[in-house]
Amino acid sequence: MLTIVFAETALEFFKGRVLDANDDWKVLSRYENKDKRGRPDIAHDLLKLSLDSGLNKRGELRVFVHTYDERVISVSPELRLPRSYKRFVGLMEDLEHKGNIEADDKTLLKIEQKTLKQLLTELKTDFIVMDATGKKTKLKALVSLLSKNKDAGIILGGFPHGLFLDKSKALAGLPRIAIGETELTAPAVLSAVLTCAEMAREA
Repeated sequence: MLTIVFAETALEFFKGRVLDANDDWKVLSRYENKDKRGRPDIAHDLLKLSLDSGLNKRGELRVFVHTYDERVISVSPELRLPRSYKRFVGLMEDLEHKGNIEADDKTLLKIEQKTLKQLLTELKTDFIVMDATGKKTKLKALVSLLSKNKDAGIILGGFPHGLFLDKSKALAGLPRIAIGETELTAPAVLSAVLTCAEMAREA
């Protein structure tokens, strides 16, 4: 089973509301690393791609969202994610208020205070970090890596641009690879990873 962790994701809350750079630029102007924050739309895009994937529908994918402010959202493969961004924001604010989202006695979403290092320690998986500054790697090489370890983990930044801050030193020593000739958006990298995982499954 493939495990994907979206790390340092630009999904945060301010007074119970989802922090969005379009509406909350005055708030963000007081924050450090403001260029990496206030982009919950990225989390929405990444979750749509993940939950819609064939891997997820076959029960072969685990997804976790680690946020900039060191929280972790566990995502059930059975979650029916809202298609509209506005409804997604409403769901996240409901999650922030309740701590979890349940339906039919199943926990679909759960949010906890947890560092990235704590999460990776709990998952006990061999992770690869997708990093624009990492070793340039062709897609066929990534397919080979994933075919050799069907239970591999992928860490992908859930922020608009820039480098990992790695405040808890969770990524120290992990292999880092870069795909593409130029820096790609997080959804573009995720699309490539999911495609490579499907090809590895068939190898």
